[in-house]
Amino acid sequence: MIPSRRYTENRVLAEQNLTHDTIPCLKDSVVRFQGTTRIHSCTLSKAAVIEGISFTAGSIVGFNDEGRLWRCRISHDTVIQGMPCGKETEIELNRSGKLIMCTLSKNCDVQEIPALAGTTLFFHDMGTLFKATVSRDVIIDGFSILSGSDVCIHDNGKLSSFNLSQDTIIHDIPCLKGTRVWLNKNGHLAGCTLANDIIFYSRKYLKGDLLVIAADGRSINIHTSPESVRQFANGNIQGRLLEKEEAIHGVPCMADTWVWFHENSQISSCHLFETTQIDGITCRADTRIYFHENGRLLRCFITADALIQQVPVQSDTFILFHENGSLSACRLSKDYFYRDIICRAGTWIVFHDNGALKRCFVREDTIKNGITLRAGSWACFHRNDVLENCKLTEDAVIQGIVYKAGDVLLFDETGWLAETIRNPLE
Repeated sequence: MIPSRRYTENRVLAEQNLTHDTIPCLKDSVVRFQGTTRIHSCTLSKAAVIEGISFTAGSIVGFNDEGRLWRCRISHDTVIQGMPCGKETEIELNRSGKLIMCTLSKNCDVQEIPALAGTTLFFHDMGTLFKATVSRDVIIDGFSILSGSDVCIHDNGKLSSFNLSQDTIIHDIPCLKGTRVWLNKNGHLAGCTLANDIIFYSRKYLKGDLLVIAADGRSINIHTSPESVRQFANGNIQGRLLEKEEAIHGVPCMADTWVWFHENSQISSCHLFETTQIDGITCRADTRIYFHENGRLLRCFITADALIQQVPVQSDTFILFHENGSLSACRLSKDYFYRDIICRAGTWIVFHDNGALKRCFVREDTIKNGITLRAGSWACFHRNDVLENCKLTEDAVIQGIVYKAGDVLLFDETGWLAETIRNPLE
């Protein structure tokens, strides 16, 4: 949560829009101070440029003990120091004002690394990239890195850790595709899962062993040996490492990867070696797929934007399904009309297992159960389409009681107001 309470000595509830230290703070929002004069955080009443960063009204800005921008929550997509940061996410800057954390609003190249939309970037204090999730298979420093995996980088610019998209020989050690590799700051191998049996310093290690090597490259520092088969307490197989491509319950699973099972022996997940249609959904090759205990599809990546159960689904991330096969969650490729609500393209939408809308970001101002849902705000709904909860963007009288902007209202299935969270930033 932002901002941290460790600097906070007191707080006030602004009775009117006010400007403090040139920061325009919103009426009826919590304003926190460090000591008695220096502002620590507030919600902006209007657009403002602070330390060269453009913030829209409704953004929450936090400051460190030196009065510099520190951790903020942005209300709209914003480009910050060249990074496209997503709405309703947090950013963080270090004491020198450099961006060190940001959640991406779209795919983009970050210091020559293709980073995935919706994932969080982290930077070293000097501004070099520390961690990103890659949006596609990519070759970095000669290593083939798997799409969707996290890439970490040392502060000297050398790779620290990543997942391989293919079996790779690294300093004479055969490392297994789909698994993580660790490198020291000098570029020497620190650890990986073995793709083949090897003899290393007169000792035999088996395929699937995790080999961890000391910094001098000679001695074994730690060694763990995951078995190629794991079992539940009842003796059923929990998981096994495949030696070759294999169809498991009709699912084409990739060699040299783990396949996992539920306790009832139904397949739980595996890494696809080819594009496959499951429950009418075309799931993308070279991605991990997940199943419910009843055998129905739980999660997969699709090959292209598609209309699934009449919902326009975006293919840049995974989609989820309920046990009964109905769509659970996805990112929208286009605006989606659900009865009297328009859900906004590019955002996540969630459904109940009966197909009713559970949560979305509304595209246009909408009145629901007597509540005005403003464009860009989120709202949640019960299975019977009655509003379940929302965050007010303006003062309102609900069921005869005055509520303020920023209050979160929770309703029961009859539409009656059951609970209120006042000033949730407090």
